[in-house]
This record gives sequence, structure tokens and C-alpha cells, in this order.
Amino acid sequence: MGIKQYQLQWQDNGVVVTCNGALTSGLIKEMNEAVLGCDDFIFRDFVILNAQGVDQVYADENDMAFFGASDAAASTYLAKKDMQFAIVTKNEKMRRIFNVYKKVTLEAGSSWHIEIFPSFEIARQWVGVK
Repeated sequence: MGIKQYQLQWQDNGVVVTCNGALTSGLIKEMNEAVLGCDDFIFRDFVILNAQGVDQVYADENDMAFFGASDAAASTYLAKKDMQFAIVTKNEKMRRIFNVYKKVTLEAGSSWHIEIFPSFEIARQWVGVK
């Protein structure tokens, strides 16, 4: 079994997902299942994906369109309707593919608030964590 490339930090009203190494569609699927599969996820107000430790990006726009549509469906049943999802990255390719994710998720009917930030501190402020 390999080294886990992400960590979940559950907080009272949200979760911080920190990922490192290579971002693949398999890693995104694994992180998604870990978060959405938690019974308490429906009670959380935010998710922060801290991807500052990602050094290689193998996921692409097609992968993100798939996850965007999937998460839009999940947002109807498995999460608060007005949940905040902050993505933290300075990597230009990641910004590009997560913009595809954001567009598809919102066009598919999700009411989540999704933003991409260059720093963890700005993302924390946006979701209201002190």
C-alpha cells in the first residue's frame, strides 16, 4: 500500500483536505469519496481543498467536468445547499481545470459557492474560519 497523498481535518463546521504530490483523477475520486461518504458531511458549511503541495497535475478538464457534474448531483442530497468550497492553489494548470469544475458544477444546478484562492489564509477568511 502506498503513501496516502491527502489528509482530512474535520472541524466543527467543515473539513480541510490537504493533498500533496501528483493530482490524478484517481486521487480526486478517493478524496471525494472520503468527504462525501462521511455521514456528517451534510452538516458541514465548508470544504477547503489545500492543494499547495501538489507538484504534478495529471487530471485534466475532462476529469474535472465529470467530477463537477457528479458533485452537482451530490450537492442536492449529500451537502448543505449553500456550502462553500474553497480551492487553494497557485498552480496555473490547477486553476484552469478547477475553473472547468466550477463552471460545470454551477451549470449542472449546484448552489455551492466555489472559489479559487492563492493562499490558505485567504480561503480560511472566505469560509469564516478564524
